[in-house]
Amino acid sequence: CVDVEYAEKISREKHPGKVVEYVKEKIEELDKEARKLKTETLDGGFLGILMKSYKSVVQVDEISPNSSVIHLSVEYEPISQQVVAHATPALHDSLSLGFTNLQSYLVAHPELYSD
Repeated sequence: CVDVEYAEKISREKHPGKVVEYVKEKIEELDKEARKLKTETLDGGFLGILMKSYKSVVQVDEISPNSSVIHLSVEYEPISQQVVAHATPALHDSLSLGFTNLQSYLVAHPELYSD
């Protein structure tokens, strides 16, 4: 169970004024063996602001028992040509913030994943 209040608190503390309030996603593919997740954003996030649609793919490759590499790709359709220059940096900032907050949450809650 993800503690949404904790994630929002960390996000607001580290990046005031840049919080995405919510994102509603549909899981298109979940391959546990390959550690791959494909999603489509249905509501929230940058929909209607910078993008008409966007989908993401997250792939986790284990390097060792204590180390992994996360590959992330995002495919999006900008809401207009005027926002194209803003869309990629906004996604980059948002995703970086999301992963930073996830890391902070996991460090603060090792009981969620430790043996």
